[in-house]
Amino acid sequence: MNNKRVLILFIFLLIMSSVKVDAFDLTSNEREKSVCPSSTALLNANVFGTGNFNVNLEGTATKWAVVVPQGFSLNNEAKLIYIYVTPKFDTSSGFYNLNLIITNTNSNEIKKINYKINVPDCHNLLITGTQSKEVCGCNSDVYNFTISNNGIYQETYQVEVTGKAAPWIRLSQTTLSLSSGQIKAIYAFLDAPCGSDFGENDFSINVRSLTSNAVASFDSNVIVNSCFDFD
Repeated sequence: MNNKRVLILFIFLLIMSSVKVDAFDLTSNEREKSVCPSSTALLNANVFGTGNFNVNLEGTATKWAVVVPQGFSLNNEAKLIYIYVTPKFDTSSGFYNLNLIITNTNSNEIKKINYKINVPDCHNLLITGTQSKEVCGCNSDVYNFTISNNGIYQETYQVEVTGKAAPWIRLSQTTLSLSSGQIKAIYAFLDAPCGSDFGENDFSINVRSLTSNAVASFDSNVIVNSCFDFD
């Protein structure tokens, strides 16, 4: 009886040793990446094991991500996966999800890695300046404005004036080029009307990048007083 049990156990172990186990591990050292629009970030993942594998992506960042390779086979060995992420030019800043999905088609085992893709505001633009002034009709004055390129690229900007008081204003310049971190002062020369346009009149200084989708504006006003009235 004991010999029979030993024989059955031996046959069972022999069968188990001949069975190929299709298992795998999926790892990645980096789970979060920052990338500017129109630039490319590279993510890596490592697969180790045995089997035939399919590779897929899902998540909000999938529309501008590519994975290589999309399929492969392993026999107790490792494979490096490359994910290229290139947000489009007009991608809004914020965090996006990207899931790497590896499927072992031999065993139907599925493993995932979640990545966080941060798209920062790489074209940040800021304008500050004089908010309000009072002048007499037929008089002139100057408004000071400061334009700051807080992004990471050199950009060229177009400046224009809109609003009711726009016809009374001349800008010191309408285009300018700023390097990353550079600040530039511009001036708005006001010639107040001599007619009946007294009281508060609004206008805006609008800045638009000619090399990206960055925009900024600053709202100002002028109070035109009738300083020459008499009884």
